[in-house]
Amino acid sequence: MKKGDVWVLGRARNPELYTLKDQELTGGYVIKYHANGLDKEPIEIDFTPPFRENGESFHTKGFASEETNKYLIDACAKYDVKCPPPQTTTRLLDKLVGHFLEDTCVNPAFIINHPQILSPLAKWHRTKPGLTEHFELFVNKHELCNGYTELNDPVVQRQRFAGSFEKIFIHNSGNSIFDGIISSSIFFSLKNETRFLI
Repeated sequence: MKKGDVWVLGRARNPELYTLKDQELTGGYVIKYHANGLDKEPIEIDFTPPFRENGESFHTKGFASEETNKYLIDACAKYDVKCPPPQTTTRLLDKLVGHFLEDTCVNPAFIINHPQILSPLAKWHRTKPGLTEHFELFVNKHELCNGYTELNDPVVQRQRFAGSFEKIFIHNSGNSIFDGIISSSIFFSLKNETRFLI
């Protein structure tokens, strides 16, 4: 899907897209699913719309500070959330989101409006500073759908990549990948598109 953006597409989160087949196949919105194998009791997954939305309360200030990084390291230790090095703020936050949000999404649920630090390819949210126009649909703790308005400003995108990923590449290889070739590739390849992956 290329035309428009997440905002124009009504955030592309129309539950009818996902529930019509449930009714056709099972006669209702609730299905039984053997998530743990056929020899175990099935779980029930309720596709009744509207689906829950998480992420409206993402805190967006102060991610760049050492204090925030230390807070997230301590939170991971407190809740036994594993995050191997490098323990960047982005990676720590992603692990905590997985633990506290993604793992609660048995029934269909959207995680929306990701912080910019977690979505370097997504365009900034037009009404919520620090957030992006990005959503993910989870069912049974698994991501089924990912959509965002693509960031097409090469300067901002390069800044986000440098902030989010450069530390990881330097940690793993000892070298920075952000040389002239990568910067030029980013600059000349950007188009205004919406990504919607199922």
